[in-house]
Amino acid sequence: MVNKELPARPSSGNPANGKSDLFESVLRLQDLLKQKEKLADDQAKEITVLRGNLSAAQRALVSKEAQASAAQERATNSQGDAASQSKELLQARSEKLKLGQQLKDQLRTISKLQEQVARSCEKNPGLAMQVAQLQSELRCAKADAEAAREESRAQTNLVRAKDKEMALRAKQVEAASALVIANGKLENQMLGVTKLLDEAKAENKVLAHVNRTREADIVKMTRDMAATGAALATCRSQFAESEAKLRAALDHITKLDAELGILRDEVTRTGAVAARVAASEVKDFKGEGTVSLSHHVEQIKYMSGENGRLKDKVAALEKEIAVSAQLKERYRSAAERMSISAIPSNAIKTTPGDITGALPAKGKEYPGLGYKRLRDQPPKAQQQQPAEAQ
Repeated sequence: MVNKELPARPSSGNPANGKSDLFESVLRLQDLLKQKEKLADDQAKEITVLRGNLSAAQRALVSKEAQASAAQERATNSQGDAASQSKELLQARSEKLKLGQQLKDQLRTISKLQEQVARSCEKNPGLAMQVAQLQSELRCAKADAEAAREESRAQTNLVRAKDKEMALRAKQVEAASALVIANGKLENQMLGVTKLLDEAKAENKVLAHVNRTREADIVKMTRDMAATGAALATCRSQFAESEAKLRAALDHITKLDAELGILRDEVTRTGAVAARVAASEVKDFKGEGTVSLSHHVEQIKYMSGENGRLKDKVAALEKEIAVSAQLKERYRSAAERMSISAIPSNAIKTTPGDITGALPAKGKEYPGLGYKRLRDQPPKAQQQQPAEAQ
C-alpha cells in the first residue's frame, strides 16, 4: 500500500469554509481508503490464483520427476540388458570364429592327407591295394567295434535293469521290515484296545444294571407322582370346599358384626331413653301427682324388659361371634399346617377332614374380621348414662 499525503489547503478564517474543507478531506480519505481496499482485494485474489497455479505446477513437477526417475530406471535396466546381450553376442561370435577356424584347419589337414594318399597311390600301386584292404579292414573293425559297442550297451542296460530291480527289491524289503514293525505296534495297540473293550463291556454291564435300577425308580416315582397328583387333586377340592365354608363364615361374621353394632346402638338409645324417662318421672312426681307417675312406671318397666331382652340378644350374638372366632382359628391353623411348599410323595396321607392349598399365612387379616369381643369393650349405654346423669 502506497501512502499518499493529501495536499495542504490554505486555512481561512471563516468557520463555514473550514467545515466544508474538512468534509471534502474526509470524503477524499474515504475514496482513497476504498481504492486501497479494492486494490488489496485484487492483490489477494491474484495471490490466491498464483498459489493455486504454484501448487498445480509443484504437483506436475513431482509427477514429471517420478516419470523421469522411472524412465531413467528403465533406461538403466535396458542398458544393463543390452550390455549383457552384447557380451553374450560377442562371446557367441568369437566361439563361432574359433569353430570356423578349427573346421578350416581340419579341412586343410584332411585335404593334405588325401593329397598325400593320392600321391602315394600314384607312386606305388600296391600301396593303393594295401590302403583299400586296410580301409576294408578298418570298416570291418569299425563294424565289429560298433557291434561290440551295441552288445556292451545291451549288457549295460541289462545290468542297469538288474540294479534297478535289486534297488526295488531292497526297497520292498525295507517296506516289509517297516510293515513288520508297524504290525507289531498294531498288535500292541490291538491288545490295548481289547483290554479297553473288556473294561468297557464290564462298565457297560454296570451301567445297564444302574439303568435298570433307575428305570425301576422312575416307574416307582411315576406311580408315586400319580398318587400324589390324585391326593393333590383331592386336597385341592377339599381346600375349595373349606375356602367356601371359610368365606361363608366370614360373611356371617361380617353380618353379625353389623347386627351387633345395630343392637349396641339400640341398647344405647334404650338406656338413654330410660334415663330420660326416669329423670322426667322424678320431676313429674314432684310436681304433678301419682297418675303420671304410675304411667311412667309402667313405661319404665316396659323399657327395662326391652333392655333385658336386648341384653339377652347381645349375649347370644356374643356366643355366635365366639363360635365364629373359634372356627376362624381352626381354619387358620389348618391353613398353616397345609401351606408347605414341597410335599414328599411317600409322606402324603389324606383324610376326609384335611385341607390343602395356599391359605393366607398367620397374621394376615381378612376383610370383615376386625371385630372385638363384647366383654373386651364396654357398651355405649354404660358410657353414655353417667354423662346424661350428670
